Amino acid sequence: MNPQAQRPPRDDVPVLMLHGFLGCKEDWHTVATTLQSGRRLAVFDLPGHGRSDGPALGSIGQMADWIVALLEAAGVAKATLVGHSMGSLIALQAASRAPERIRSLVLVGTVFYACAGAPETRKKVLMFSGVASLLVLL
Repeated sequence: MNPQAQRPPRDDVPVLMLHGFLGCKEDWHTVATTLQSGRRLAVFDLPGHGRSDGPALGSIGQMADWIVALLEAAGVAKATLVGHSMGSLIALQAASRAPERIRSLVLVGTVFYACAGAPETRKKVLMFSGVASLLVLL
């Protein structure tokens, strides 16, 4: 059997992987290596983390705005955001600020109760912390 025939078709919606507080892009190495087949992945250091240039941004909101600006600058119409810990908070905030740009969210180790989205479409999402916690919002 041809192993190429078993691969799913390429999904052109890029996946941005957002690390946690004091983390870096290397935190995603194993996951990114597993996911890279058939997907466009973007794994990078958030401002002020890892090997990035410049200072850290001062809030989750500022980092979410940075992610939205990154999508705009790269000409990305829609993306999937995968966030761990602080990265999941950034992903949620980015999705609430630019829902038309986010196809789906994968939140790992998120620790808080959030109300995301515009008031008329607000959805309450309860997320649990822990090593095995994983919430996928499609």
